[in-house]
Amino acid sequence: MSETTAVPEEWQDHVRECILYDLLFKAAMVDHQALYGLSLSLSYHSLLESLSRFAERRHHELRRALLDRNCRILEAKSKKGVYLVMIRKNGYLHELIYSPELLRAECEVRIQEWLMTTRNFVSDPFVQSRETGDKQSGIKP
Repeated sequence: MSETTAVPEEWQDHVRECILYDLLFKAAMVDHQALYGLSLSLSYHSLLESLSRFAERRHHELRRALLDRNCRILEAKSKKGVYLVMIRKNGYLHELIYSPELLRAECEVRIQEWLMTTRNFVSDPFVQSRETGDKQSGIKP
């Protein structure tokens, strides 16, 4: 008798990513609103707006990809210490259960990835000279 193990299907990974970017979008907007009235030495508004736009765009891309696979997220909510997601896939209802702490940690990983990707596209000459070793200024990486 052989044992079968539950292996997540590709659509489940897409649902999780879609949920992550939706949460990231919402969290960035909440944080942006929370910082709006505060007097800070630096402004983080454009950073949070850019992160929010990126997360929202990625969320919509993933949601469209799910719809192309006949998968629709019907509901996503926190309930009794878990994050419940109801989806319809090929006419069948599925309930996916996530740990809010793990989702939060995965959102933070997505933020770090976004920052590293964004950093690679920076056009600041100082940053470029630091990375390439500007011979005129004597700065080495």
